[in-house]
Amino acid sequence: MGFIFAVLVIDSIGFGLIAPILPDLVEQLSATPASQAALWVGVLSMTFAATQFFAAPVLGQLSDRFGRRRLILVSLAGSAANYLLLAFAPNLLWLFVGR
Repeated sequence: MGFIFAVLVIDSIGFGLIAPILPDLVEQLSATPASQAALWVGVLSMTFAATQFFAAPVLGQLSDRFGRRRLILVSLAGSAANYLLLAFAPNLLWLFVGR
């Protein structure tokens, strides 16, 4: 149980670090004013939520098949790759690919 809690804390910290800088990042990459960038931040957030909605049942089945700990580690590695992609994204399209 401690392992799962530690992974959730790490994932929450990662999301908490991205949330405040995402509007400035979108504004910078899209070269649009803040009012237009806010729309793209909303679309990015919606994309992330929709992906989680559709991936959760698949991840549940995979965890039953391969084990919860292994799948949590793979998911955490995927989150780390997402945050790296967000850090080095050259344009707005790569932000969507990361999400």
